[in-house]
Amino acid sequence: GDGLSENIGEILHIHASLYVLAEKWGVDRLKRLTLFKVHKTLSLFSLDTLRLEDVVDFVRYVYSDERTPDLESTVDELRELVRQYIVANAEFTSRNATFLALIEEGGALARDLWKYVAPRVNKSN
Repeated sequence: GDGLSENIGEILHIHASLYVLAEKWGVDRLKRLTLFKVHKTLSLFSLDTLRLEDVVDFVRYVYSDERTPDLESTVDELRELVRQYIVANAEFTSRNATFLALIEEGGALARDLWKYVAPRVNKSN
């Protein structure tokens, strides 16, 4: 495969690590830059089974409370970006055992996804 897809997990991890540092030290410009880089990296490839392990590891990293804050009234910006990506790829993620196992772990990710999905369920009835 191409170099990018082989290193996608590492690239995402580096950007997320920089985001965590920026969040910790209140460096907003670095937060913006890393959010942009994560978004750009995720948009460069289509999600498939080979790359899903890397994405699941990335989601676990981002949703670790030691790394990003579990905010009461809003969602941390990197967590929000991850949630949007999962929802945008719902057709694939909803049928993939690796991803479903991640959801089965519960926690803040399951809660945040539900908070996004629930209002849309009522509108479709």
